[in-house]
Amino acid sequence: TCDAVHPTPLFEGLDMALKLREQHPEVALARFAPLIEAAVSNLDSRGQADDGNAGLVMSRAAKVLARSGDSSLTSAALQLLQRGRRLIQRSHDDAEADLSHELLEADILERSLTDSSTAQASSAPGASASAAM
Repeated sequence: TCDAVHPTPLFEGLDMALKLREQHPEVALARFAPLIEAAVSNLDSRGQADDGNAGLVMSRAAKVLARSGDSSLTSAALQLLQRGRRLIQRSHDDAEADLSHELLEADILERSLTDSSTAQASSAPGASASAAM
């Protein structure tokens, strides 16, 4: 249908946002969060969120959220990344494409997000008191 969203332009738009941010650090990537949520929801509702292309979109969306600098988006980024990585892995395993570089990038980003999430939890007010109990 004419109002459907296809993964390829979503991926390209997210990639463009990352490149724009590299050139102009003042670009507020956090503003993409509601658009990313709507895009993934649209892919889900149209049955287009279960293949490698959608996985690449989710992985790239996670990268946008992670690079936004907004720690409140870390959990959403991690969820998108994990979901996307599974889809990318499946496409890679099925020999649809060599996506080893995307898998490596996803693993590095996941480690970074996990470390960031752990650091945030341990520095939260009351975290040391809770840990001591």
